[in-house]
Amino acid sequence: MPVYNIKIKHTPTVTSSVYRWCLDSPVNDFAVSDERAGEIGIKVRGWVLPNPKKSLSVILLCGDEAISLPFNEERPDVIKKVLKDEPSGHTHLKCGFRHSVRFKHADFSIGVIENASFHPLLTGTIEGKLKVLEGKDNWLFLDNDSNQSVEQYTGKLKISRSEKLKWKYYFRSIYALSQSKNIPTCLLIAPSKESVYSQYYPHSEAKVTPIKQFLKMVPNSFPIVYPTESLKAMEERSYRLCDTHWTLHGARESSILLAKRLLGGEEKLRGLFYNDSYDVKEGFGDLGRKVYPPASAKEDVLNSYNYRTNVLFDNNLANFGRIILIHNESALHNSTLLLFGSSSAYSMFHFISRIFQTVIFVHTAGNVDQELIEKTTPDYMCMQTNARFVVRAPSFNDSVSSYIKSKKEKLKKEDDNLTFLSKEIPSSKLQVINYLAGL
Repeated sequence: MPVYNIKIKHTPTVTSSVYRWCLDSPVNDFAVSDERAGEIGIKVRGWVLPNPKKSLSVILLCGDEAISLPFNEERPDVIKKVLKDEPSGHTHLKCGFRHSVRFKHADFSIGVIENASFHPLLTGTIEGKLKVLEGKDNWLFLDNDSNQSVEQYTGKLKISRSEKLKWKYYFRSIYALSQSKNIPTCLLIAPSKESVYSQYYPHSEAKVTPIKQFLKMVPNSFPIVYPTESLKAMEERSYRLCDTHWTLHGARESSILLAKRLLGGEEKLRGLFYNDSYDVKEGFGDLGRKVYPPASAKEDVLNSYNYRTNVLFDNNLANFGRIILIHNESALHNSTLLLFGSSSAYSMFHFISRIFQTVIFVHTAGNVDQELIEKTTPDYMCMQTNARFVVRAPSFNDSVSSYIKSKKEKLKKEDDNLTFLSKEIPSSKLQVINYLAGL
């Protein structure tokens, strides 16, 4: 469940009608889910003591909504500790307020009304843990992420000399492996959203950026798919408005270009998906959930095919170390694709599982596990990573089993049986699934 933080700031000036006041809840940096903030309600509790002969009412302003917070709670603790008086029968014994408030806007203030004027006591805002850039026409983009996307795009961050050397080693190693084992291989780079839809991005692109540096480093002999121009030219929108990832249309296009690079025959590949049908559904996305109130947009959802019906094995681990094996007897090509991919690959499963009969996905963001290649004996191989990751070169000597071991150690005992295993497994896939399950 998404978590936001409530930031509280006291205002420097307060009306002279207020003697003392305090907000008990929410406190600064209070963590809250979007469900509680927008649907269930957040507890707002505090107290206000007026100066003698003054009468005040407390109001919470949220967006264009004014919410009354009437005094409804006796606070003998305040009378004792603040006024040093006997609570019983005191005029201001009921100086406390305690209410559940649904916040319809990220910014709010709490204050008192005196002589028809609002005097704020504090201001607050509901913020996501990660900041989000708001572009033109409601497009959302990553901000202050660990890969420093904004700094990359504006040229403030570049690929270091040491990482360039690591990339060169990676290219040489992948190419040599592909040649020695006779496995056609390519590298698929998912473009950053701002590179495809720069017209909506609030920053200007620098002349030298990490992805531009990277593309200059790639040897001519090294097979790469970087589908920026194809994704720009699509009739359908190729990226989601409230998400960092491409739409299903963008995933389809990237899947076709990947398969074209490995297999050829573009027309036949495109023909596979001519009769696909979609529903339109409202979606929040990974960025929409980071702003408050959560932002959503209408996106196309495939309704004529779902790769999950062909999953034989899924260890269901989160991110790095996840392994999924998809087997589709009706696929175009009777072959196995081993995909060392990232989160962008998941939406591609709907398409590549209809091109390659068996798809073995390993979440490594392009890191290569040589033992896994030996054990799964793929016909084709693809490393898939995201453009914002290129500031750090992937590893050619990775260990998927170490990811899995680390994740398993952190799992609670009741979560030990997350692995999905199909009840019907073709005999030809038993050996490889036993190996993957054993990891």
